[in-house]
Amino acid sequence: MHKLAALDAAVTESPFISALDLQRKSVGGARRGSSSERRSKAYESAIFNLSASLPLPAAWYQQHHWRIYYDEQLQKHKQFGDEYIYAFTWEDARVDARLLKITSEDVVLAITSAGDNILAYALEQPKRIHAVDLNPNQNHLLELKVAAFTALGYTDVWKLFGQGKHDDFRSLLINHLSPHLSSQAFDYWLHKGNATFGEKSRGLYYTGGSRHAIQLVQWLGRLLGIRADLAAMCSAATLNEQREIWSKRVRRVLLSQFLNYTVIGTEKFLWKALGVPANQRAMIDADYLHQTDPKSKVSGVKSGQAIWEYAVNTLDPVVNNTLVSEENPYYLICLQGQYTQRCHPEYLAPRSHVKLSKPNAFDGLRIHTDELSEVMARMTPETLTIAVLMDSMDWFDPAGPEADAQVKIVNRALKMGGRVLLRSAGLKPWYVDTFEKRGFVAKRVGARIPPGSCIDR
Repeated sequence: MHKLAALDAAVTESPFISALDLQRKSVGGARRGSSSERRSKAYESAIFNLSASLPLPAAWYQQHHWRIYYDEQLQKHKQFGDEYIYAFTWEDARVDARLLKITSEDVVLAITSAGDNILAYALEQPKRIHAVDLNPNQNHLLELKVAAFTALGYTDVWKLFGQGKHDDFRSLLINHLSPHLSSQAFDYWLHKGNATFGEKSRGLYYTGGSRHAIQLVQWLGRLLGIRADLAAMCSAATLNEQREIWSKRVRRVLLSQFLNYTVIGTEKFLWKALGVPANQRAMIDADYLHQTDPKSKVSGVKSGQAIWEYAVNTLDPVVNNTLVSEENPYYLICLQGQYTQRCHPEYLAPRSHVKLSKPNAFDGLRIHTDELSEVMARMTPETLTIAVLMDSMDWFDPAGPEADAQVKIVNRALKMGGRVLLRSAGLKPWYVDTFEKRGFVAKRVGARIPPGSCIDR
């Protein structure tokens, strides 16, 4: 019971649960219940099984308690099938580090995505990291990365997540990684691993919904005769060389209005390849219409013009200001489907492996398979110091109650002075007003204004 209470305290961020159990042991008294106590799903599932004289759920027999119990039979988890959307994380970890200034006293909550951002935060060694994703498969990918750092040397980690392929994945999984995975993650990679990482596969970054973006770029390269130009951008030695390649050939093709109207601007492609939901697209459309004639009958949804403008304002500044071959792994992965030793996320550097392979590197990690609001609602008030919401609130319906409910829960979970970092496809996200009404001070730290501004990679 002490082990159960200690884990529950770590998940709910309660400093009291395990301490009270220790006190009960020392004085022989019973714990008093409290209606205000927060309980994790792991705790509740264990109590239910114990009361029914059943073995504890599988999560309790794991070697590590990174992955928190979840009911994999719930429809909200089954809706994703066996696929994650993101095989790599798009948010710029370097910008996050500059803005958040994470310390050893911070308790961070963030969306899992592909886990790259979670590993970037782990390098800063905060007190605890809560990784949250409703899609179990995104968390399976994070678990695999954490297990790899725990059990494998740098060469194998690089093959798996740098090159995206490993010629002996099944053996690695069974003989080295399995003790460090939850039963669900192990089962997932036992069935999907060879198709993802195997010698005959195209590699990790050609899986998940994000593969469609990589495949489209490569298909266009072949179809439109710019394959060599794209490869040249990946190896350009200077910004001037890269800009010349971009302006002479590549930009004219990738930013053609015809392509954006017929492919990239379509709702199906935006969702399947880029994970852009309808409400987020509506924000892009609204910005475009606001910047043009408000009485204009041009519809971003119908014409793709808004998406084209958004693509121009996104791609041009990045290509003109960051060297893809050396400092921009986000674009490199889209252009060639793997990283290089010259250009990769920080977590794949040899020095990062030294840090993340230490025995206690992930002691503070908890991986939740659930909604953000559900996880935060179970936490003791005023325990988080940082909440990284990415662009998750772009998904909400402005007319619905979800935004206000989530902001209220975030406010309760954060310590006074705590920070929320969010990104948005919109220049003026409608839900910032909701934060301010709930007591937050809002500060915009980056925007592509005027057009051509480069705010991250």
